[in-house]
Amino acid sequence: LDVGGTKTEVGLVFGGELMETKSFFWEFSENTDPTVFLDLWLFSLSRTLKSFEEVESFPAKIYLTGGAAAFPGLAEIISSYPWSRDHPFEVAPEVISLEENRLPLSLGQVALRMKEGEE
Repeated sequence: LDVGGTKTEVGLVFGGELMETKSFFWEFSENTDPTVFLDLWLFSLSRTLKSFEEVESFPAKIYLTGGAAAFPGLAEIISSYPWSRDHPFEVAPEVISLEENRLPLSLGQVALRMKEGEE
């Protein structure tokens, strides 16, 4: 997940290769209740995952990157969501924040890092 300031890109990676991406836009203002925002963001993420067609099973890891990935509570709410209830996850996915670089990474760069890690 590449979580930017107003857009989240969801990349589907299998075997270290980026297979497909989809995105959704969102807006957070200072007046927004963070809990409400996180619920809406999670709903949008869930809807985006449902739009990936022909996925028999999603990968067991969710990688967080991008400038807004550090939003307080984001990793925790992703980790606690019952993913297998609404989506084809065989196990609860592990959420991994790519914190060593707070600079936004493209999903292609994330896929390359994952592939390098498998070798």
